[in-house]
This record gives sequence, C-alpha cells and structure tokens, in this order.
Amino acid sequence: MFKKLSFQQRVLSGFILTLVFLFLVAVLSYVSMEDQQKDSEWLRHTARVFKVTDNISSYITTGES
Repeated sequence: MFKKLSFQQRVLSGFILTLVFLFLVAVLSYVSMEDQQKDSEWLRHTARVFKVTDNISSYITTGES
C-alpha cells in the first residue's frame, strides 16, 4: 500500500496518524480524569455519611445513659 505513495505522501500519512493517536490519548486522558473526579466526590460523600452516622450513634449512646 505504501509503496505506491510518494515520499511526501508517506510523511504526511505518518504525521496524520500521529495526530490521530495523540488526539485519542488526549480524549482517553480527559475521560480518565473525569472518572477520577467523580470517584473523589463519592469518597468525600462517603466520609461525610460515616461522620454523620458516628455522630448519631454517639448521640444515641449519650441519650441512653
């Protein structure tokens, strides 16, 4: 396939393939960062829930005594 292309066309093809590859890597990196941010938000939410349940538990224990 590449034997029929001129040198300039082969260089241009390689450049375009490289740009496509870099674009795909950028998109995958962006998606990965978005997922990490969502996971971080869920971890903060979970920590808040644990704190609230600990407070409720201590209020119940204090109220029973």
